[in-house]
Amino acid sequence: MTMAVDFGSALKELQEKKGVSSSELAARLGVHRQRVDYLRNRKDVRLMTVVEVSDALGVSFNTLVKACKQ
Repeated sequence: MTMAVDFGSALKELQEKKGVSSSELAARLGVHRQRVDYLRNRKDVRLMTVVEVSDALGVSFNTLVKACKQ
């Protein structure tokens, strides 16, 4: 079974809810802002990326995964 996800849209939504800019998220992740911009335009990403981003945003892994499915 395949599940459609949209990581980028979920990331944008959670960033807005948490009030975290792309620059701030990049700093938390230890990456360049361009990397965050790239992630914001991705439908799917590696599992470890989901874990790292959820930690950086201060949300649970499950919250981010659920947001990807909506």
